[in-house]
Amino acid sequence: MPRIPDVHLQAVVFIYPSEDAAREGQQVGGSGFVVSYPSGVGDWSIRYVVTNAHVVDGGGHWVRLNYPAGTHTQHIPPDRWEHAPGGDDFALALLPLPPQVEPYMLSLNTLALTREEAQNLRVGPGDETYMVGRFAAHGGRVTNNPIARFGSISLMPNPNELVRDGRGREVEAYLIEMRSHAGFSGSPVFLLIPQNSFRGEFGYTALDDNTDRFRLLGIDTGHKDDPLAVKQLTGQGEWLDRTDLCVLHFTDVAIVAPIWKVMDLLERDDLVEQRTRCGLDLERSRGTETAVSQTAVDAS
Repeated sequence: MPRIPDVHLQAVVFIYPSEDAAREGQQVGGSGFVVSYPSGVGDWSIRYVVTNAHVVDGGGHWVRLNYPAGTHTQHIPPDRWEHAPGGDDFALALLPLPPQVEPYMLSLNTLALTREEAQNLRVGPGDETYMVGRFAAHGGRVTNNPIARFGSISLMPNPNELVRDGRGREVEAYLIEMRSHAGFSGSPVFLLIPQNSFRGEFGYTALDDNTDRFRLLGIDTGHKDDPLAVKQLTGQGEWLDRTDLCVLHFTDVAIVAPIWKVMDLLERDDLVEQRTRCGLDLERSRGTETAVSQTAVDAS
């Protein structure tokens, strides 16, 4: 695994259930990340924060982010979050910020792995991945201090063979052998395709140049547990299965929602209209100013 790009670390946010928890860096909540997506008006892009639906539903409405001049905490009310249709475990919201706060962002337009690109690049089992998020044991009290964890794809998403997630819902998702952990829920997961890498078929490569490819693969939604039956020793010295009890065995396999599902949600008619309005507002208020930092909506 080569050195990962700094912005992949810098765009991570930590999600907390209260302002005090965010300011004190308490070991509660989850992770998320900031993305930008074209408004359809000029060069303006709109920024969003993405995390797990279960993090938001659990009260995670305070976002702490790093930016070049420091750390900022922003409240996003529960009614401002858009949940994924179909039960997928992610949610997103517009991220309003004061004008002086210019966060690090991941451009979905250039970085996100679409379903079509995954097919063209022959992405599959064995491809290298990493996720960046909050290590609850050392998340950082003064500023966000995310860590990276590394792994590889075990199973590709299949709409005909859904995965049961930690909430008991059937979802289309990657299974990735990577040590997920409490606090990483909502972390961005990235794909690395090294130059000249094997693409699943001898004599074939989908790469047209000798460069490493980094892509935003998806969102960590938790890990896949394996329920193991509990056995009980009887008075006769026999072991019997307890059908009413089980122990969840941690499998080291993370469940990852594909990032293309986030883009599908962002293309919903009402969100497209919302971005257009935001883009027009930016165009009117800033004229021909270049959107160097991909500025989105400023906090009122």
